[in-house]
Amino acid sequence: MHARTPSSQPEGILHTLLSILFLVVVVLGLTWGLRTFVFQAYEIPSGSMETTIMPGNMVLSEKLTYYGREPEPGDIVTFEDPDPEHAGRILIKRVIATEGQTVDLRDGRLYVDGVLQDEPYTNG
Repeated sequence: MHARTPSSQPEGILHTLLSILFLVVVVLGLTWGLRTFVFQAYEIPSGSMETTIMPGNMVLSEKLTYYGREPEPGDIVTFEDPDPEHAGRILIKRVIATEGQTVDLRDGRLYVDGVLQDEPYTNG
């Protein structure tokens, strides 16, 4: 059996504290990286996406898909509000058209490039 000498105890405590500090830094770094680049949770504050997503629902938004492709009609996306008065606010919306398409509302109906869209999620 190997006995510890009194002089080795402070080194052991220091090593343990540094190990714990390193672990905390790694966990915080991974958490920041995952939230920044991979996913983030949001609570839905309003009814703008009813009945698909209800106020108070929690959603997990992943951020990897659009590194490889552009959003497509029907996708539900999260993005920062472009209004400077609401800088930092995150919105969640359904994509109805993409760049270069024409969107028109006639008599409460949605047309994309002149074609009436079937939107069963709006419940009429």
